[in-house]
Amino acid sequence: MSTENDLINEVKDQLRKRRGEWRQISDRSGVPYFTLAKIASGATSNPRWRTLSRLSEELQRNTAA
Repeated sequence: MSTENDLINEVKDQLRKRRGEWRQISDRSGVPYFTLAKIASGATSNPRWRTLSRLSEELQRNTAA
């Protein structure tokens, strides 16, 4: 369970740092913008694993570029 919490916290942290890029992150990851915003704000405390995975993959891919 620690791994899931770590992933949630990492995604939240990255989203907060890249707030101006949310629309592009949403488009590239396929995660709806409002879902992304809810995760970043903490309104969604337990997002689905697939959603976190898609966001994490996009954030890592975009950071590496």
